[in-house]
Amino acid sequence: MELINHCNFSSGWDKLVKECPWSTVFQKREFIATWYAKFNDQTPFMITDWNGESMTGLFTLVEENGKLSYPGNNLAEYQVWLSSSENNDKFIKEALDAIRKDYSLHLKYIPSKTPLEWLNSNGKLKNSIFLKAYSQPIMQCDEVFLEKELKKKNKKEKINRLKRQGKLSFERVTSSKEFRAILPNLIEQNEFRKGAIYGKLAFLEDPRRIDFLSKAFEHNLLHASILKLDEEIIASNVGFISNDTVHLQGLNTHSPFYSKFSPGILHFLMLGIYLSKENYNFFDLTPGGIDGYKSKLATSYSTTHEILMDSVFTTKKNQVKDALKTTAKTLIGNNTKKASQLSKLFTSPIKKNTTENNSEENANIQLIIKGNQINLTSNEPELEGETSSITYQKNSIADLLSFPLNNEKTEFLSDALYRIENGQTFYAIKGGDHLIGTIWYIPRGTKEPDGHKRSQDYMEFSYLTLHLRNNWNVVRLIIKEQELPESLSLFANLIPSKSSLDHQS
Repeated sequence: MELINHCNFSSGWDKLVKECPWSTVFQKREFIATWYAKFNDQTPFMITDWNGESMTGLFTLVEENGKLSYPGNNLAEYQVWLSSSENNDKFIKEALDAIRKDYSLHLKYIPSKTPLEWLNSNGKLKNSIFLKAYSQPIMQCDEVFLEKELKKKNKKEKINRLKRQGKLSFERVTSSKEFRAILPNLIEQNEFRKGAIYGKLAFLEDPRRIDFLSKAFEHNLLHASILKLDEEIIASNVGFISNDTVHLQGLNTHSPFYSKFSPGILHFLMLGIYLSKENYNFFDLTPGGIDGYKSKLATSYSTTHEILMDSVFTTKKNQVKDALKTTAKTLIGNNTKKASQLSKLFTSPIKKNTTENNSEENANIQLIIKGNQINLTSNEPELEGETSSITYQKNSIADLLSFPLNNEKTEFLSDALYRIENGQTFYAIKGGDHLIGTIWYIPRGTKEPDGHKRSQDYMEFSYLTLHLRNNWNVVRLIIKEQELPESLSLFANLIPSKSSLDHQS
């Protein structure tokens, strides 16, 4: 860190960022230094040709257990060294030769403008490096084109339906105070969706990432915008800024309660128009997941690369694994997730499910996930709660994220996301500070997982702990205070009645 603060080193770094043709915001001194300061459990690792006065090459990394990666981890979308065009081949080959025998290296993704021809002229490096290409979708910030997109029938209808519910407004967030104020809401939306779909809760599991974003905003590295319905944030984007481009990487969220209106897509289109007015040329949709909404927004594509440097044996193994995954994808169609699962059949040992079954009678937790009842036995102290101080909240995403069973959390959140997007309303019940139950109001006509629609109003728990099963006062209170239909048959509908899957937590 002392080197980073050296006046000549800092000025040389800043100058190199400006002169390097393939540099992005993720190579800036402010980005790297902030990450080093926040994540001091990762050892800073730098390779440079700085001679005390000038610098023509710099490679910033972090080291953990003999593995080198890029500062920022997956928050740094583009991971690369800095150099001048004329010095690039010499610098990067010498840098990689210096670390090749002692460390492995992972960079994802290399910016599209980065010269990689040097790989073909060095046999030792070539045999140790696995290089994989990815498509990078880009949306040009063309105000006229994007205005036309927003006026198309399906998007115009969604905008009008939202406007009938309240005032719809697009806003850019420019003050650090406002950014810090809205950040918890954005994190909730982000973690709920990522947790439900990918089983990842990166910001909640490591709150330093939240602090990092706050600091990055203070350094003017981020462009933040929100789409509001009255005072409620229904979509957002917090993206890093590189010259004339805003990157999707950072945070992009939308409220699950408005999913049927596609607020995320509407926000991206409005953002593109706004960026055009601010003289940005491109909204980088970033590599990965390009078959979904990104393909609908993209106006052009570039190519980025992932680099894995390791032993010759491991490199060959990575190449074979990637070939199997590509073959699987070809066989089953363009479904990356299924292709990944199929490729694991060839590359991973099959593990037996040794989960111990429990009867409903012995279970102290019951879940209903996509129509299936799951009975669990757990000794987690959080499940006890405080039955003397039971409270509830309507549609609180934060309470869903506090679900205490890690092994079932992805299934629980995925089920909750499905329910919300299909018009169900939930009430999170807490004993003290702990979530002890989640009950859902399912209106008549709501689509069920099997495709049928409910013929009558209904209520059910998706999560129920043992001691709450005999404490129905809070349920009666919910029905009364929330003015739910009196026709609800509480005791017939609330208690799970069928057992299709039992297992130990």
